[in-house]
Amino acid sequence: MIRKAATRRLFAARLRTSYKEMPRRGTYKYTDGFSSLGPRPRTAPVESPFSSGRRHLAADAGVEAWFALCAEKDYERAEALAEEVLETHPASRFARSTLAEIHALKARWEEALYQVREARRHHPENLWYRLTHADFLTEAKDFDSAVAVLEEAAGFDRLQRHAYKRLARLCFRLGDLSRALHWQQKLVGLAPNYLVYSSDYVLLAWLQVRVSGDSAAASRTLEAGLEIYRRGEVIRAAAERLERGELVSEPPPLSWPATDTPSAAARTLPQVLQTPGADTSLQRIPVPAPLVTMHTDLVALADAATASVREPSDVLAVSESVLAISQGRAIPLELVDPGPLARVLCRFVNAEGPLHSPQGMQGAVAEAGALRAFAAAAAGGMGKLLGVRGLFYKIAGAPTAMIDDVAACMPPFDHHLILGPSRPDEFAAAAAEALGCRVCVVDANNKTGAWIVGASSGIDKDRVEKALSDNPAGNEDQQTPLVLIKGL
Repeated sequence: MIRKAATRRLFAARLRTSYKEMPRRGTYKYTDGFSSLGPRPRTAPVESPFSSGRRHLAADAGVEAWFALCAEKDYERAEALAEEVLETHPASRFARSTLAEIHALKARWEEALYQVREARRHHPENLWYRLTHADFLTEAKDFDSAVAVLEEAAGFDRLQRHAYKRLARLCFRLGDLSRALHWQQKLVGLAPNYLVYSSDYVLLAWLQVRVSGDSAAASRTLEAGLEIYRRGEVIRAAAERLERGELVSEPPPLSWPATDTPSAAARTLPQVLQTPGADTSLQRIPVPAPLVTMHTDLVALADAATASVREPSDVLAVSESVLAISQGRAIPLELVDPGPLARVLCRFVNAEGPLHSPQGMQGAVAEAGALRAFAAAAAGGMGKLLGVRGLFYKIAGAPTAMIDDVAACMPPFDHHLILGPSRPDEFAAAAAEALGCRVCVVDANNKTGAWIVGASSGIDKDRVEKALSDNPAGNEDQQTPLVLIKGL
């Protein structure tokens, strides 16, 4: 318990120091595809948590390796630190995860999977490692082994939603549609649940027609989906295709596991969406993109994805969660140890709120500090009694409002804690200079609207937020993290 408490304190300290010292301009450039970093700006040195001279725990050194990887993007130092820690403390979760990520980045799958298996062996009580293990196997194209790991994971209530979705999609990808139907039925059977997406209903309906020839069951599935997603355009479109007998003419696009074949959405770019309200002069184009990771050069990705339609007068809106992921601010849940304060405070959050889980609340405690988080929770409780909403975030600070729900993401990030992005204004300015158009970073969903958290010069924030108020990028697994706005 002492070790966990010390690790949490260090982890929080590094969140509030290293991540605030992210490079101030541009993005990292990769010259050989994965490991060679070109010139990047240096920041002022950050005081090490170990500088007090006190003997630190082995877990602390593992944290240092993880932050060297994620925040500093110093792969060589991260690998050296992790290997040094494991020589004397082989159970270090952060060191194992650091090496697994580095080996995976270089496509050394045997070494990466060895690190994950060793982590599982040392921490059998940590259920989240099962999902990480399956995800690494999937990336390594060992689908059969991934299915075996996920079938084991499906036996744990906490992992069922994650395991069912992965199993259905992996079986679909393997061509075993009967098993895909089995697992997809189990997934949708968890509804009503805001983590069962509208696309999940569409996939189940497709499988019911394709495997069983049961159009009536497919119709009932889509009707059930519309009961939850009343504005579910994807479900309505599928219902119309079902009525015309065209539902199975083309397989539904799946965002995971990734393939080399572009989805139907990517092939039909640009897709212009109507703008909410009376502002019909604007055009909004959701832009499909490959999966973003901590190793992605997001500016280069945006350049390639929008090159055919981007103009200097446009505004490019970037998802704040995707920017955070590219900055290494997505933390696997097996590395997050919620403290007593987080476990208590999360009980008072709405079940659909971003901090409803102990892990999500632990992120808020790490970002705001324990005293500020406690004060914010007390104020939030009083606010509820008085009918005033949002006091928690006003007191805890904007970074806590940008924490993404632990499970409300697409695989593989549905078992990660995703913090808000670092220095979004500076990213937007650098991206605008590189892309030749205005850029903003947006936190949006179709329930609460859009909030610009960072912007380059020349952005009419009010107008852009109205244009994105229904979140055209999507709240589910559309994999369109960029939205190009024309006419501003």
